[in-house]
Amino acid sequence: MKQQRRTRVLGQWQLARGIAARMAACTLLALLSPWAAAASLTWDWRFSLVGANPSQPVLSGTFTTGNTPDADGFFEITALTGNRLGVAIVSLQPTGTAIPDNTPYPVDNRIRPLHPDGQITKAGFGYGLANGWFENPFLATWELPDLVYYAFLSKPPFGTQTPQTEEPPVIFQASIRVPEPLSAGLLLSGFLALGWVQSVGRSPSNARLLGRVRSD
Repeated sequence: MKQQRRTRVLGQWQLARGIAARMAACTLLALLSPWAAAASLTWDWRFSLVGANPSQPVLSGTFTTGNTPDADGFFEITALTGNRLGVAIVSLQPTGTAIPDNTPYPVDNRIRPLHPDGQITKAGFGYGLANGWFENPFLATWELPDLVYYAFLSKPPFGTQTPQTEEPPVIFQASIRVPEPLSAGLLLSGFLALGWVQSVGRSPSNARLLGRVRSD
């Protein structure tokens, strides 16, 4: 009976430890997956008019890009959101095309982290607004090494001899969104859980428990 009891208790302990190990490993993998295999990145972006209060941007929103940069460090913008003075962005201008009344300047929809040569190109990116306006922020390469951005804005009716356009200089900023603090805390918890499972079988308290079972 004592031998059977000892075998049963040891078997239950090993089963529980194995289940805990699998749960900890699965939790850790789930927490790591957004960084290890993220299909896209989220960016925050904004711009304000040169000379205006930077804390009151003309436009702010988010980009969605792929997770692999090109040879120049640019990521492709695949979607974007934003609000321009209360008017929502409703569309991304297709790559290789120009916004209305801005031919022949097609956009390339590329963005990169802070860089001495600028975060967007001389082609820039484009989008349509809910009120029918279109806008194309871009880098003024003729101003380099000074980083000066402009935002070409066109308003309907399009294609007239006197197009309704504006092209003010702007202060442009964009950054990849960092993980939330809660996610970082969960990631740390996953590592701690996995470490506990690895050490639990070697702890003195468990050794005493198993010793008592063997001495019964």
